Amino acid sequence: MAEDEPSEHELMAELESLRARITASQAQVRDADFKSLCVGTGSPLPGLRLKGRKILKGHIAKVVAVDFAGDSKHAVSASLDGKLIIWDTWSGNKVRIIPVRTTWIMGAAFESSGRFVAVGGMDNMCTIYDLEKKWGGNHEGGVLGAALVRELAGLQGYLSCCVFVNQERIVVGSADTKVYVFDIPSGKKVQEYTAHEADVIGLSIQPTDSNVFVTASMDKTCKLFDLRSNDLCRQTFEGHDMDVNDVSFQTNGHVFTSCSEDKTCKLFDIRSDVEMASYRDPAKGTAFTCVANSKSGRLILAGSDDDTVHIWDVLAPPNLDESHLGNLWGHDARVSSMAMSPNGVATITASWDTSVRIWA
Repeated sequence: MAEDEPSEHELMAELESLRARITASQAQVRDADFKSLCVGTGSPLPGLRLKGRKILKGHIAKVVAVDFAGDSKHAVSASLDGKLIIWDTWSGNKVRIIPVRTTWIMGAAFESSGRFVAVGGMDNMCTIYDLEKKWGGNHEGGVLGAALVRELAGLQGYLSCCVFVNQERIVVGSADTKVYVFDIPSGKKVQEYTAHEADVIGLSIQPTDSNVFVTASMDKTCKLFDLRSNDLCRQTFEGHDMDVNDVSFQTNGHVFTSCSEDKTCKLFDIRSDVEMASYRDPAKGTAFTCVANSKSGRLILAGSDDDTVHIWDVLAPPNLDESHLGNLWGHDARVSSMAMSPNGVATITASWDTSVRIWA
């Protein structure tokens, strides 16, 4: 190293100095805090009204991912038994059972029209299935199988999460620290983001602009990206002390929720670029594995290692006693994934106990 080049210690000191200056600048322009704004806002909720409505059984191993279609009726679940199951959540019936080439599934997604599902994991690729077609082009009868229409390769680590932008684009998070965007019709990788320093394990598309998405990573940060800005990260959100396991945008598109191994869920506002509030389990404290928001944005729901789903009221002052409304009980093992139906009526959860549950 040349004598005039700064040492690693000097660079780290400069970085910390910049962080401190940014934090100070944010504090100077912050005219209110979220906790004080919540006081006297909204009527108190009358307690939890969500109940378990259906138990969907069919998997024989840990269920690791669930997602709703845009019709709020159909959902997909993915399990380490190597199967995708498409459910009619209203009746509880299986609509389709799809054998997957790898049993080490890590993530799955339902395209909003209900035509395509995506799945991937330790095979380091994202596989797209067309539910309107059966194996061999057979459209008649039976629930087994779906046409494999595309295998999207190019990941240098396992696929940890994926989400459809539309029928032609899909965003994929990987253990190689990168986020990929694929063109589904051509099967080509069209964009690659390298802003994270560890595994990318959560994704959420902004409801008001499908070009914008936020990521969760094991590097303890969440990052905001725009498909129109090539490989640039628009914003970085810090505050968690351990791996960030999942993220979920609220319907207004301005705020997202994150959950972490540090036993907290946090609200971030992309306009003010700050953490708005932090929530935790008031009883014993548990790591949170997945997160979702109610359609109104008032409730935060988070699956956890204690086999339950925790619920907080965003309009209650964010402290342990008032904001935590309670838990949804029923699973016998870790709640691994969850999703809110697009119409806001129901929540679906997946668990390592091999079951999928519908709450409404």
